[in-house]
Amino acid sequence: MWASARGGAPRSRGLRRYAPLVVFFLLVVVAAALFHEVLLPFVLAAFFVYLVAPVVDRLQRLEWRGLRLPRWASVLVLYALVAGFIAVVALTIIPELIDEVVKLSQTLPALIKDANDRWLPEASAWVNRLLMRVFGASSQPAFDLELEIRESVQETLGALATHAGDALALGRKVVQGVVGGLTKTVLTAMVTAFLLVDTRSILRFVRSLVPKDHRPTYDELLGTIDSGLAGVVRGQLLICLINGVLSYIGFVLLGVPFALVLGLVAGVFSLIPIFGTILSSVPAVLLGLTAGFWTGVLVLAWILGIHALEANLLNPKIMGNAAKIHPVVVVFALLAGEHTFGLVGALLAVPLVSIVQSLFLHFSRVMVRGDEDTGRQIGPGSLTRSGDEPVEGAAVVGSEGS
Repeated sequence: MWASARGGAPRSRGLRRYAPLVVFFLLVVVAAALFHEVLLPFVLAAFFVYLVAPVVDRLQRLEWRGLRLPRWASVLVLYALVAGFIAVVALTIIPELIDEVVKLSQTLPALIKDANDRWLPEASAWVNRLLMRVFGASSQPAFDLELEIRESVQETLGALATHAGDALALGRKVVQGVVGGLTKTVLTAMVTAFLLVDTRSILRFVRSLVPKDHRPTYDELLGTIDSGLAGVVRGQLLICLINGVLSYIGFVLLGVPFALVLGLVAGVFSLIPIFGTILSSVPAVLLGLTAGFWTGVLVLAWILGIHALEANLLNPKIMGNAAKIHPVVVVFALLAGEHTFGLVGALLAVPLVSIVQSLFLHFSRVMVRGDEDTGRQIGPGSLTRSGDEPVEGAAVVGSEGS
């Protein structure tokens, strides 16, 4: 009988040690599948806990005359700071933002008319000249850009006019959405506070489910996940803030109308990788064109400069190497997330991919280390039967490469 067979019973006992951890995660998965419709506040709360937990830890470490704040008090201080920040924003930035939105809604018909009468004919003529240069002066343009855009605008306006009678139903839905949003916001804030107070207890409980001899590996796994998420979540939010501020400064310097709205749109849309950048750039360039052709060109150059700075300096420095995800994977994750769970799915897709990537990298390292340790342990006569005689060929295995 082989010596490894004698270890069958200890191995089965070793597998039983993982039973509490496996049962716990199975219960979490089953609960998430059964109650996925009410899961959003809890997912958002977990997201906010990960985002602000380091701030709570720092507040808890502060000392005054040898005294430290308990964790619940640190959470209250954080909530007070957040409420103060929201109040300052509501009193300073929000009025100007509302004013710009109102002005934009009032001037939008004139902007559309100006684009329709001035920019569309010029753009169409430029495209036609380019096509003639490429395909020859005698060739006819494959399409009329001005006609195509005019027809698209007319179809859109016609659809809006057709559904104008649904305004009452739309208003009712808006009211219901606002009330539901406020309810979910309050619930998310409550769950976030509870989780922030008990973060360490929850982490200790999950760690206690892991067998003692595997807890260092578990700690290493958590470190790998945290390193990836820190770049994707905290790093991306910081980059969004920088993107919005730089966009606003550039739009103001270039004289683009509604610079505050455009800067806010640029910052918020940066949360969605790749697609957000494209969507936020279109209105900025179009409004820049209303101030002049070269203003629109300079706006586009400014936006490209910001994203070059982001790609070559901010991403490596802030997000780090651990958060690098291939663009193809990002696009697939965004499309899959949006298709499955809408906008929330698109926002959470990249963090989930980061977790999966961290798990894959961690277990790859563990398997490589295990293979290296096995290779070091194999030596002459190390493979034996239940008796004392070595397995035939064991010495050859140990002597390979010597």
